[in-house]
Amino acid sequence: MPLFRRTVEGMDEPSTPDEPPDRPGHQPTFPHRKKPDGAPDQYPHEEPTQYPGKRPPEFPPGVTPPSPPR
Repeated sequence: MPLFRRTVEGMDEPSTPDEPPDRPGHQPTFPHRKKPDGAPDQYPHEEPTQYPGKRPPEFPPGVTPPSPPR
């Protein structure tokens, strides 16, 4: 049995002409933040974060590591 979406006539119409509709459509997004002109890509006192689970690969690219023991 298909599902039907019930709509009420006039649900998007404002109750008075001065009020906006209950569900206004698409809203413009805020502009993306960007760094100021002349700012460095990374500040000298900041080091790239090294996470414990992120380690360099033990095998070079193209070499398949052995399967773990069972």
